[in-house]
Amino acid sequence: MNEVGSGRLDEARAIAGRLLKLRPDLRASYARQNFPTKSVEWGDRMVAVLCEAGIPA
Repeated sequence: MNEVGSGRLDEARAIAGRLLKLRPDLRASYARQNFPTKSVEWGDRMVAVLCEAGIPA
């Protein structure tokens, strides 16, 4: 998430690729369960950023 926010999309995608090799079943939507937030908007943003990095929704 930090890489995307910092504009380092290539690095974010490389990291996402490594994560998906370790956990092929990983989905961006899991962030809502693993990192609960008080704000729906922040949860939506987490999922969007992870998708932008290449993690499937």
